[in-house]
Amino acid sequence: MATSTLTRTSRSIVKAVLSREQAEGAGARVRRSIGRPELRNHDPFLMLDEFDVDKNGGFPDHPHRGFETVTYMLEGQFQHEDFAGHKGTIGPGDFQWMTAGRGIVYSETPVKSQTRAPSSLALYASICSPDPCFSAASAPILTVRFPYDVCLFLEFLQISLL
Repeated sequence: MATSTLTRTSRSIVKAVLSREQAEGAGARVRRSIGRPELRNHDPFLMLDEFDVDKNGGFPDHPHRGFETVTYMLEGQFQHEDFAGHKGTIGPGDFQWMTAGRGIVYSETPVKSQTRAPSSLALYASICSPDPCFSAASAPILTVRFPYDVCLFLEFLQISLL
């Protein structure tokens, strides 16, 4: 098993902000913490969402531009596809990294054959580049599996920020 390189430092809680649930996409409920009016200006982070999606719902075609998203699947499976031809399926414990660049039209929908509705975390971050409008095709969608300690850290992060 991989050993964690995270350092544990005691810190004081400066501010506690509850995430608020809101409707997004089609049949999706999003709990947003970073990105709410009470928790803005955390450059490069734009939003942190935890979302649950009805089995027949999802996020139909929608544009992204000038930022990156990192999605971590907690439960269920999502199919993703964009207009550049990148597509695939991610499941529990998988990450997906998408760089939108100058723009991309993208969709995420639950895998229809599954018995559980999907649940995941999505972190949206500004592109740290002098030119955030480079071609999205230069950074294809990737799905990778990370070591257990990284997954535990992200679950801790979710609990801390919600």
